[in-house]
Amino acid sequence: MPRGILNLGILAHVDAGKTTLTERLLYCAGVIEAPGSVDAGTTQTDSLALEGNRRAAVAVTSSIRNDIPLPNAKLNALVTLVRELVRARGNPRIETIQQFLAAGYHREQVVELLIGIALNTISNYLARIWPMPVDDGITREGRRGTGRDEGVGTDR
Repeated sequence: MPRGILNLGILAHVDAGKTTLTERLLYCAGVIEAPGSVDAGTTQTDSLALEGNRRAAVAVTSSIRNDIPLPNAKLNALVTLVRELVRARGNPRIETIQQFLAAGYHREQVVELLIGIALNTISNYLARIWPMPVDDGITREGRRGTGRDEGVGTDR
């Protein structure tokens, strides 16, 4: 690897502040002129339409948790597979995987879903063994009325 290049992976759940942190790191490193805002839609690092659409992410999460169908067939295929992967402990029906692929997803995305579920499971287990309080300053609710809308971890 050439000197001066750092490859960094940031992995976290939806709305954890990954984009905000990435924007701030790139700004501090002098790669971008100013960090963008997720809420304002000015980030340079969110390039996928679905990733940039908070409402879609929230709707998918709500659909998975509450068995609420979505008006989008492709997203419903995603929700169905995730729900079945979790409930069947990683052993979904072949038909469910086929429906997921037929909706336009790829085999690699099945692996990505498994990794996401595994990370969430590990995170939940660790939180039960060693509970850690969340600093109110990094949550949206904890920032209300403080004027703290800039910096790492504050957009999401």
